[in-house]
Amino acid sequence: MPGKVTRLLARPGDPLILPDGRYLEPEGEEVAPKISPKKFKATKRRALNELPAPTGTMNGIACVLVYTFMGVSEYDIADAMKVDIEAVRKLKRHSGYQEAFETISGEFINANSELISSRLAAHAHDALSGVIDIAKNGKKENNKLRANIDILERGGVTAKEHASRNMMGKSELRIVTIDGEVEVSVSHTINGG
Repeated sequence: MPGKVTRLLARPGDPLILPDGRYLEPEGEEVAPKISPKKFKATKRRALNELPAPTGTMNGIACVLVYTFMGVSEYDIADAMKVDIEAVRKLKRHSGYQEAFETISGEFINANSELISSRLAAHAHDALSGVIDIAKNGKKENNKLRANIDILERGGVTAKEHASRNMMGKSELRIVTIDGEVEVSVSHTINGG
């Protein structure tokens, strides 16, 4: 219908656009960094002879893999590559396809993990301050206890580690030497426990 206006609800992550067309960034939130295709570098460099299949096969695997990641159907992949559908399916069953898929997935996970780690590190100080505030000033005893436990765990002090440290000083070394009819016994507590 001409002139009909369709209104949709915003999805999570959609920017807020004012009636005059300006973008409004959320207050206090930073824009998430993205993986830059131009700056991306693999974690491991490989020579062509280190790839899981000969270059001709890898070229086919690369095409099928990229088209698959883009959501293209096997039939359309076959059409784009000017091969029959069985050739596409054969490439997908090739062990090199599986290895390439895992390698590429791993590279994106690594790159994304670095971004996430950086973002978490940027907020770690504020988060720890918040946990300390709850530990000191929390209204509910359960919240205060949980915050204190979190602080101790992050500091490396857990009940298990504490018990382990206590047992270190209690180890005993006993040397018994029998020389003829005379028995000599030496007891020594390690670490002065």
